Amino acid sequence: MVGILVTTHGMMAAGVIDSGAMIVGKQIHVEHISLTDTGIENYIQRLTKLLHNMRTDYKELLILCDLKSGTPYNECFRYILQHGCDNEIKLIAGLNLPMYLETVLASRDMSLEDLSLVAEKSGKLNIELLVL
Repeated sequence: MVGILVTTHGMMAAGVIDSGAMIVGKQIHVEHISLTDTGIENYIQRLTKLLHNMRTDYKELLILCDLKSGTPYNECFRYILQHGCDNEIKLIAGLNLPMYLETVLASRDMSLEDLSLVAEKSGKLNIELLVL
């Protein structure tokens, strides 16, 4: 099973996971971490520890971030580069609830590569302008 990390600015990560739990139930293979007003250095320390622990528990990880080039994204990217684990960790920006739901539901049966494609596709396909 692929482990999933959700990371965002503020409490969005916890909110997405909480909303997801209302719809599909609690997911034991999902963790979250938020960049808060405790600062970037604190976030980096917590992120590094969490990623280390998750890599011990899961062979592969998918990280869902809120914003490309934001601090959570950049620090996850830096971790992947520093640890040479780009084959074991995939990073996707643009988190939304449909992306999260489809990803957690598919994560038990898919490879990391296939799961990352599901997450990306779902995130894009579920953005829609209602035109009457």
